[in-house]
Amino acid sequence: MSPRPAGPAPVVAFEDVSKMYGRVRAVDGLSLELWAGHAVAFLGPNGAGKSTSLDMLLALRKPTGGRIRMFGSDPYHAVKSGRVGAMVQSGGLMPEVTVHELVTLVTGFHPGPLPVDLTLRRAGIADLANRRVDRRPPGSRSRWEWPRKLRSPRAWPSCRCSCCRS
Repeated sequence: MSPRPAGPAPVVAFEDVSKMYGRVRAVDGLSLELWAGHAVAFLGPNGAGKSTSLDMLLALRKPTGGRIRMFGSDPYHAVKSGRVGAMVQSGGLMPEVTVHELVTLVTGFHPGPLPVDLTLRRAGIADLANRRVDRRPPGSRSRWEWPRKLRSPRAWPSCRCSCCRS
């Protein structure tokens, strides 16, 4: 476990978490606490379980053993409630739709979405709203993908408006 700061509970806790794929143990007894305001990096060789651990944290996979808590709940409910936003390292864009159409679709998944035009402005892509996502300029992939994956306005830590702080 990481050092325990004084104060509230950790934002994320892995408690003896494991994940098996058949006979292969991808994650073996991971125990880890992540605290608000701390930056964390998962480092290790290929096959060490980094991506699998993050998939479990985002409720994309279920652990074989142990327990994961996020914001005092299980990952599924933390993600479903809109408290979690994530940009994973892989994923595709829907071809032949505009940036505005794609952001409209994604914001519709959130229980309390911000207006699409506001989301586009905050993401810095309002100027690209009418461009097809499969016709993006080279080298701009992350600029285009994070608004698609970012579902919660609370995930914008630099924003201080009342809608993002609630």
